[in-house]
Amino acid sequence: MEQYVRDVTRLLIVDANTEAADHLVNVFRDSGQTTRAQHITDIEALEKAFLEKKKWDLLIISQLPDQLTLDILLESLEHQNADIPIIIIDDADGYEQVNYLRKEVKAVVPSGQQDMLLLKANQEIENLYIRRNYRRMSIALNESERQRRMLLDDEIDAIIYLNDGVIRYANPAFADLLGKPKDYVFEGMTFADIVTDTDHEHAAAFIENMEETGQALGVLQCSISLEPDNPIAIRAIIKPTSYDGTFSLSMQIKSADSSVIEAVEKNSVEEEQDSLGSVSIELKTKSELLTLLEISVQQVASGKAQLTLVHVSIDGLSDIHKDKGIRVSQKLERMVGDQIVVTLSTEHVVSSLGGGVFLLLLHTGSETEVNGITAKLLKELSLLSLEDKSINISLSMGAIILGDTGKNADTLMVRAKEACAQSEKNGGGQLSYYKPRKVKTVKSVEKHLAIMLRQAMKADALKLYYQPIVSLKGAESCYYEVLFSMTDIRGREHQASSFRSKLDNDPLWKRVDRWQFLEVSKALLAKRKDGQDIRAFIHLGGSALIDEKFIPWVNKAIKETDLPTSSIILDVSEVNITRYAKDAAAFFKAAKQSGFVTSVSEFGCSVSPLDIIETADADFIKLDSSFTKDLTTEGRGDDIKEVLVKLAEKHKQVIVPQVQNPNGLASLWHHSVDFVQGEFLQPPEETMDYSFDSNF
Repeated sequence: MEQYVRDVTRLLIVDANTEAADHLVNVFRDSGQTTRAQHITDIEALEKAFLEKKKWDLLIISQLPDQLTLDILLESLEHQNADIPIIIIDDADGYEQVNYLRKEVKAVVPSGQQDMLLLKANQEIENLYIRRNYRRMSIALNESERQRRMLLDDEIDAIIYLNDGVIRYANPAFADLLGKPKDYVFEGMTFADIVTDTDHEHAAAFIENMEETGQALGVLQCSISLEPDNPIAIRAIIKPTSYDGTFSLSMQIKSADSSVIEAVEKNSVEEEQDSLGSVSIELKTKSELLTLLEISVQQVASGKAQLTLVHVSIDGLSDIHKDKGIRVSQKLERMVGDQIVVTLSTEHVVSSLGGGVFLLLLHTGSETEVNGITAKLLKELSLLSLEDKSINISLSMGAIILGDTGKNADTLMVRAKEACAQSEKNGGGQLSYYKPRKVKTVKSVEKHLAIMLRQAMKADALKLYYQPIVSLKGAESCYYEVLFSMTDIRGREHQASSFRSKLDNDPLWKRVDRWQFLEVSKALLAKRKDGQDIRAFIHLGGSALIDEKFIPWVNKAIKETDLPTSSIILDVSEVNITRYAKDAAAFFKAAKQSGFVTSVSEFGCSVSPLDIIETADADFIKLDSSFTKDLTTEGRGDDIKEVLVKLAEKHKQVIVPQVQNPNGLASLWHHSVDFVQGEFLQPPEETMDYSFDSNF
């Protein structure tokens, strides 16, 4: 019984009220989507959201806070140069809707129209993904075409492709280099595993750093071998590319003593690598900056860096040249260039194009930081004097923050120049951001599922499954999650996880909750007769939270079975707790008073997950399955890891579901995870027969 896994939808919600923001998030979660959401109440919160290097899918404006206007918000988004569709929820008339659309808002949805909101949102997100894929593949295709030409020109070189450090492809020359037949299979091996022990740690760290930082060029020298007694010293030129549709690193490998590597090639590669790994503040040529800018586009598109391009022009230089002569104008240009170099920190890049024009590649994507850097530069230049002090030095500057729009270097330079021209038009001595030209632009599923569920209940076509939840810390009790499926009149089996979110707030679900409770109680009673301390998580619908009779009913039902109340864990989803916050607080309090153990599942996708703990004082916290990969992958999921620290401080027992293999167990244990669940342990079965003796 395969688990149902959903993609993640990343939402920015602009609303003055947190509960209203959570309500909007629930609209998406109810439709079966896993979410990440951030509540935006001011410009600082919006800027912070983009500084986290996340790709947001949709911005929804429900109610603008008092300190935030639509124009201010749209202007900030323009400065971020982010491709993010905007939907406004407003009961606007036709004229107002047209005005919104002229401001490049993608859709205006009347309040209360959840189906329309979902329809419009899904359309815009689908279009966004198409644009992103096109941009990513365009960038990768350019590099791939160049590398494939290299392969055609020089087939004697050993070439391999890596993804996450694993070899995805190796050409025959690589096998020949290692003394293996041409059909030797390297795919699936990690490159670090064929590096000799003395170089293993360095090579693994070097490759991991290139993948994480998005560095566009690297040179690795190490020794490799499949036979311990026969190491081969190599020199590998590493570059980003794509292989089989995914981001990869290509390695062009030659023996370290190969005469094929010309001295010129060595020097050029090393110089370029040095310029990438440790940016110098000395003035670069236009060609050097263009190379760095092309690399920067790849880094930003991959979420590996945040940068801003600034076009700088000395105000009135041509007039100074006419009035004072070439000696004075050239001296002024040198003075400005020197001051830029002195003012900027070494992480930034400066290029002089001549004629009083400079390009700055600032290593920040923050509008606030860009404003601060350029303001400082204007102030420092205003303190300088030239010749008879009759010349006031000022600059016009145009900036474009490199966003996920993936434009090439030439386009970015043109746009930064256009922004600079706007500064000059406004009188000079100021900074302007590039602004694109404005172009004027003139419940049946749930009902069907409910009918299917009623038919299944009437025909006794519901079936329970049990999946073990295994302790990483040696818990004495044995835990299972209760799952179920229904079989329709055509004989097709449907997992509850595929329709629960659409129905569990329907009054019909009260019958489902009671049916689960009674059937699980029978199964537990039979198993516990063997002396095992077996306990089961029963996932309740949202209808249980607003049913004042439910806790008294389960209390009476469990007493009739002679089962301890601790044997059944009452589990409620985060989305339902946010939906029925007041009722949820009363529900959990009543459950505690009756002696039941409680749990919150699908945790971490709301606007403020930790606030859930204040509402529902649960014993167990089961993370949403969308976090599992982040927690088992080094360098990912910093936000949820911070939440885990706070959960540990509150002594909550944390469960991570859908763990696919044992490789990440050490990482999970390190992050204070108590239990894991997944197919690699055991898929859901009709009986509770897992051997818990192998607890980790």
